[in-house]
Amino acid sequence: MHARTHHAILVATLTLAPAVALARPDKKAPPPRGGGEVKVLPGAGAPSAPDESARLKKTPLNEYNKNPGKKEIKKVEDLIYNLEKPAATIWQWKQDPEGHAHRDVGYVTRGMTDLEAALVAIKAKEPSWRRIAEYEQRIAFLRIAAAAQAKHYRNVAAAKDKAEADVEAAAQAAWAAKRVTDEGMTSDAHKASMGTIRFATAPLAVSGAGATATVDVGDPLFLRAYFAESVWNTLHTAGIDCTPEGRADGSGWIRTWAQLDGGEAFELETLTLDRAAMEARTTSTLTEAGSLTKGGTYTNPDEKRAPFRWLTQVAVRIRPGTAKVRLEAVVWCPGASHAGIKIASGEVTIRATAAQLAEVGKRGSFKMAPSQHPKARLAPWRAAMIKHYAAEWELLDLRSTTEFGLRRDEKTSVVLSRVAGAVILLRHKQHGHCELVSVSLTEPFDGRTYGPQQWGYAEPRPFVCNLS
Repeated sequence: MHARTHHAILVATLTLAPAVALARPDKKAPPPRGGGEVKVLPGAGAPSAPDESARLKKTPLNEYNKNPGKKEIKKVEDLIYNLEKPAATIWQWKQDPEGHAHRDVGYVTRGMTDLEAALVAIKAKEPSWRRIAEYEQRIAFLRIAAAAQAKHYRNVAAAKDKAEADVEAAAQAAWAAKRVTDEGMTSDAHKASMGTIRFATAPLAVSGAGATATVDVGDPLFLRAYFAESVWNTLHTAGIDCTPEGRADGSGWIRTWAQLDGGEAFELETLTLDRAAMEARTTSTLTEAGSLTKGGTYTNPDEKRAPFRWLTQVAVRIRPGTAKVRLEAVVWCPGASHAGIKIASGEVTIRATAAQLAEVGKRGSFKMAPSQHPKARLAPWRAAMIKHYAAEWELLDLRSTTEFGLRRDEKTSVVLSRVAGAVILLRHKQHGHCELVSVSLTEPFDGRTYGPQQWGYAEPRPFVCNLS
C-alpha cells in the first residue's frame, strides 16, 4: 500500500504557490541582441611593416663587444628587430569580433615602453654610440604605427557600440510598439475598484452597480474584475511578450484562485482571452454561477466549470454561520511565468443556514460506470481501504474499471503480478466533501498463487457526493 496518507496528497494537490506580482518599471524591454559584424578600415596614414630590405640590420657583436652599453645595445636592436617584423603584434589591424583589441594594444604598449627605457639606458652608458640617431628614427616610426593601431581599434569599438545601439534601439522600438491603447478607466466606480474583484447576486455591470460584500450560500454568484490597465499592457509593463517568435495569436488566460477561511488555495476557474480581449479590456466578468440551491443539476462534464468547483470546493466545506472566501485573479500567456501576474483580488462573506446547506447537498449527479467485478472479488481491497482511511474519510464505494491484466518481467516474460484499474469514492467525515481517487489493484504472483492483495493510488479530485 502507498506509504503516504491520502490527506498528505490532498494538501499537495491544493497548495498554491503565491502569484508573482512583478514590479512595474517605467520601461522594460528585451535585452540587446548584438550588433552583428562591423567593417572598419585602417586610417589612411597608418604605416605598413618595413619589408625585409628596410628592416633594422643588427650590429655585429664584435663591433660593440667591449662597449659599456653592450647589454642595452643588444636589447634595443632585438626589440626594434622584433617590432618591425611583418608578423609583429603592432601590425595587426583586425575587426576584433572577439574583443581582443585591448590585448594587442597592451602587447604593443609594453614593447614600446621597454624599447624607450632601453634607449635611455644606452644614452646613459654610451652617449656617443654611433647608431643612437638611427634607433630614434626607427622608434619614431614605430610610435606612429602604435598610435595608428590604437586609433583603429578605437574606431572598431565605436563602430561596434553604434551597431549594438542601433539593434537595441530597433528592439526597444519594436517592443514599445507592442504596447496598445486599451479601454482605460470605464467609470469612476472602475477607478475606485482598480485591482479588485467585486461580487453580486446578478450579472454585474461594468460600473460595478449591484456589488455586495455578503451573499447567502444558495445565492447566484457573479464576479467581475477591474484592472489598472488591460492584461496585455500589464504583461507588457512587466517585460513579458505574449507574441514571442513563432507565436502570433497573442491569446492568454485569467486564472482565478480561491481560499476558504484562509485555508489552502485551489483553482476556481480559467478564462481564455483572445488577443482583442487581452489588449482592450480593463474589466472582465469571471465566475457567472446560478444558485446552488435552485435550478438544474451539475454532472461529470461540468467538473472544470466554476459553478461546479464552487459547489465541490467551497460550498461543501461551509458550516452553518459565516465563512470568508478570498479570490485572486492572475493573468499569464506563453511568455509569462507559471504562476502568472496578480491583477485583481477580493473577498466575500458567505452566510449559510443548515436548511440551505441541506439543499446544496442535494445538487449534482456523478454517474459512475458499473464495476467490472462483484463486491466479493474486491472485498480484500475494500477492507484495507476502509481501515486506511478510517480516521478522516468514509469509503462510499470501490469500483473496478478494467479486468485484471498480467504484468511480466521485461527480459524473461515471467509473470510478476496481475493488475486492474479501479476508483474509490470518499467522503470527508469533518468537512463533508467527496473525492474520487484512481487506484491500482495488484495481486503479486509467486509462481504458484496470486496474492496478497496490494493497492496504490493517484492524485484525487473533488466531486459532488450524489452518486448514481
